[in-house]
Amino acid sequence: MKKLVFLEFIDEYEAFCRQVKKRGEALSAFNIIALEPKLQAYLKKFGVDYHNSLPYFNNDSHRAMIISAQKAVERINETFQYTDPSGLSSVYLTDLQFYVRFYLFHLMSLIEIIDNCVRRAGPVELYAAVAEPHSGNPMIIPVDRYLGALVKTYAANHSLKFIDIAVGQKSNVSKRKKKASRFNWLMICLLKAYLLFFRKKLVLIPGNGYGFAGLKEKLFKAVPGVAFLSPCPEKLVRSPIKYLALFLFGVANRHFWLDFKGSEANEDILREKLTAVFRGTVAFNYKGVALAPIIEKKAVGALAPYFTEHSGQLSALKSMVKSLEIKLVVSPFSRGFWYGAGELSRQVGIKSLFVSHGAHPVPIDEVHEMELVELCRGFMLSEYTDVALATPVQEAHLKYFKKYPWVKANELKTGPVVFADLNGVEKRTAKFKIGFSADETIVTHAVTSKKRGTERFYFLETLDEFIASLADLVRTIDQLPNTRLIIRVHPGFELSDEEFKLLLPPSEKYTINRQGPFAAVLAATDILVSYSSTALDEALLNERPVILFDKWARYNHFKLPVYRGGLIDQPVVYVDQADQLANAIRGFKKDLNFLNYKYNDNYEANLYKYVKSALSGKGVL
Repeated sequence: MKKLVFLEFIDEYEAFCRQVKKRGEALSAFNIIALEPKLQAYLKKFGVDYHNSLPYFNNDSHRAMIISAQKAVERINETFQYTDPSGLSSVYLTDLQFYVRFYLFHLMSLIEIIDNCVRRAGPVELYAAVAEPHSGNPMIIPVDRYLGALVKTYAANHSLKFIDIAVGQKSNVSKRKKKASRFNWLMICLLKAYLLFFRKKLVLIPGNGYGFAGLKEKLFKAVPGVAFLSPCPEKLVRSPIKYLALFLFGVANRHFWLDFKGSEANEDILREKLTAVFRGTVAFNYKGVALAPIIEKKAVGALAPYFTEHSGQLSALKSMVKSLEIKLVVSPFSRGFWYGAGELSRQVGIKSLFVSHGAHPVPIDEVHEMELVELCRGFMLSEYTDVALATPVQEAHLKYFKKYPWVKANELKTGPVVFADLNGVEKRTAKFKIGFSADETIVTHAVTSKKRGTERFYFLETLDEFIASLADLVRTIDQLPNTRLIIRVHPGFELSDEEFKLLLPPSEKYTINRQGPFAAVLAATDILVSYSSTALDEALLNERPVILFDKWARYNHFKLPVYRGGLIDQPVVYVDQADQLANAIRGFKKDLNFLNYKYNDNYEANLYKYVKSALSGKGVL
């Protein structure tokens, strides 16, 4: 009988070793399934054999979970009805769908691995660490450990022996933020005086990230009457001196920061409405495991206070729209407060513009469409009145989804106002700056990778898939003369360079890059390799050819023909076999035509005209 041990964290492995030693057993008698790369790197460092998820999680798993999640979305749409004191409702429904799908995908992926592993192994006994999650965070964080409970439930459902691994675990309950700064009224009065004296109009933005620092500079030059407002970071609000000093910073930079806290909704009502979604339903079941009780506990414990907090922030925003005469909302994302800001803009009669820094393809099939419909409610398919279109690909995406009656945004063709712009940057110099010679071919690998609890499936790779694909590319580059690889790590990737290298083939020809702007890396890049990422858009906009590498033959981002060798006369090629990577890297012709992926004309003036028009308008309250 095989002994299967399911582990996610290093402390679970250490507890398991103590348990094995105490029982006088040999570690070699157990089959360890390590589901997190950090644990895998740890085991590899000490020479411990393990399996990752790849043998037990395949393309059918990706499809099955997305299809099953639709039942949960339908249940939420049917049962969750809530309007906050500001009259907003869509923000809460959309966020509930967003977070519950995260919970579902995490739980379902674990069940897929458990089930497929057991079916392959034959007679087994199962080991895992049962923990009681205690997180009040709306996201799944390390303290939220569901694997052990799922293994235990699966064992009970299939009459299998289960042995718990005892791991001590501390609770981690998120604390609610404090009330609004007592200086908020003074900051608002000072800002009103500034706007009146200098004749400026406010645009609400999240901050300087996602290319918005550059966007601000463009608007300062083109629209002299503009000033910006953003929510203030909590750490600055807590310090009265720093908070008040922000006003002087705002005067100097025409960018102000305020604490957005107002009257909050009744949290008990939200708890009741959330509880009702998960009671008396099988919509959250997966492969015979009832997931509703687990998700209900997480949703009620974490989302109710989270939604309550957002209701206060949106209440404050509604008040500021009136008192400060905010004329426009501009954002690169639309979740939580920023989704609500778009919904509120429609309610009060001001403009809101979504400026995406993401990849927005047309769906490649029905499963991809299911996922994009839900994901892009936080992007182009949200409540914003208008959407800035950076590329023909984004334009096709929005037009495709206009078939859904709830997609209401108007199209505004602006071109790539927040993407990297390498005009005037010499590739030779860029290579030299990051340590390469001008005659070397530089291949950059950049994909969107999602950490535990934030997984997206089908059109993204799992972490184990990502590492396996990258390993193929490392081996390919190692065989190519005068060719180097830059591995651009996605923000939030949790492995250190040392841990990452333990999971990749040994090679002196790759560099791990995680610091500084992506534009500096892209400037030195000859060819970009990706599965799915915003990096695709940035590369094509700057006329860098792209290899879509999908060794799983699952997701073809642009629905291109499969590459089987020869010269390449298009700027993008789809490769689904590792042995074709070298040919593709060497196969691109010169003077490629990128016009399918970038506008031929400059539409930036449309943005400035739009902002000027919004600033001259009058909100209706």
